Amino acid sequence: MTEAHPREDTAERYDTVPYWSRAFSQTHPARLTTIGTLFGMDPPPIERCRALELGCSDGGNLIPMAARLPRSEFVGIDVSAVQVEAGRAAIADLGLTNLALEALNLSDLDASFGEFDYIIAHGVYSWVPEHVRDQLLAICRQNLSASGIAYVSYNTYPGWHWRGIARELVRYRAQQASGAQAQIQAARELADELLPAFASEAQSAEGGAYATLISQELERLRDKDDAYLFHEYLEADNDPVYFHQFVERASARGLQYLGEAEFKSMFAGEGSAAAAQALDRLAPDLIQAEQYRDILYNRTFRQTLLCHQEVSLQRRLSPERVKPLAAASQAQPTTEASDHQAVTFADAQGNTLTTQAPIAKAALLALAQAWPQALPFPQLLQQARSRLLEREDPAREERQLAEQLLLGYSVGLVALHGRALPLAATAGPYPMADAVSRYQAQRNGWATNRRHQSIDLAQAESQLLALLDGSRDRADLAAALGEPPECIEQRLARLARDALLVA
Repeated sequence: MTEAHPREDTAERYDTVPYWSRAFSQTHPARLTTIGTLFGMDPPPIERCRALELGCSDGGNLIPMAARLPRSEFVGIDVSAVQVEAGRAAIADLGLTNLALEALNLSDLDASFGEFDYIIAHGVYSWVPEHVRDQLLAICRQNLSASGIAYVSYNTYPGWHWRGIARELVRYRAQQASGAQAQIQAARELADELLPAFASEAQSAEGGAYATLISQELERLRDKDDAYLFHEYLEADNDPVYFHQFVERASARGLQYLGEAEFKSMFAGEGSAAAAQALDRLAPDLIQAEQYRDILYNRTFRQTLLCHQEVSLQRRLSPERVKPLAAASQAQPTTEASDHQAVTFADAQGNTLTTQAPIAKAALLALAQAWPQALPFPQLLQQARSRLLEREDPAREERQLAEQLLLGYSVGLVALHGRALPLAATAGPYPMADAVSRYQAQRNGWATNRRHQSIDLAQAESQLLALLDGSRDRADLAAALGEPPECIEQRLARLARDALLVA
């Protein structure tokens, strides 16, 4: 098939259709440190680290990290000078001195850049030619510190076999158009034309799985913004791989598989417990088991963590490794909590955990009350014990709590952090957000919270957040925005729940 556009003009395409970046919580060194710790590593402390992002765009992911970890050093490289210059302007506005963005190719990065404790490559590996993919892994070997962790995301088979059909459709259509905007428009017109027909067929008695899958993929494509559609579906390079192939290529470069940035994906599959047990019998090797899961559950995307082959990992997870960490959860009991009966806790994302351990039930209630703060393990243990009507052996309580927190993390109900998060659970007399959140809210209509999550904001919330420099009380805010105090209070509560306020 004729290429929609050739490979050699990558920089020009990203300059023409910039892919502005936002924060990705799964790439933050704090997340990588937590997972490394659980598997027996001793990763470098994030408060004094060096981190590199490959394909950093305008620094939307790195800028909040640099602002909140001022004693660490951050470097980002991207092929698009337009994106890099936009990021440099934001860095200058915020007065950051620990972050540098460079308009470079991956081939320009050599040993002279030094070692980095954390290397991030989000949305790069599958979207570049094969020789650049090899260079990316070479950088992860050459420039990663001895106990460092690299994050690499990529599209995967077999899930992308179906998604690839939609890509082939729109790319064939786009080759008839000239220019990026015309190609995007052609792709949208095709989706708008085909989607009703396949959606109708999927609903009919004659319809089948094929029509359903095609309509789902067309709908997904149609709902994406122009930059995503252009670079995900119309680029010359978008080459998914099987997981085992990626691990083999990383191994050839002296790297080993550590785990997934989405820890839950390593443990909670869509299948039953019986299916999981069958997989364990068929594939006692971790790599084989992960590949089987990809095939059985049709996975389309991975966020893999790598470390040096020389690092000794402990694959048997120990609850003891939870004790230096802090925990957070907003899960609520689905029934009345009882000391003597099993209780199921659930969060807004549908993650659930059923536990009979009184100390675990008390701890989850304490975490829900403390949300969005993360409580260090000793503090959580103390608060949970204060809620119990009947006490058990202290050592048993401590062990049970660590076990249940680890289980909660593996099912996505509990978040584990290397440290307590510096945020405010409620708005104080003079509410305050940090400089990067205020800056983003004023310009973008979204802001990066203290959990390194990108939070979309309504216009009124953006206007309020931009004013929260700690110099105004509620009366000042109400006067500045021309709104009644009760509206201000409601919005402040929402900003606090979303971890956008600091003490």
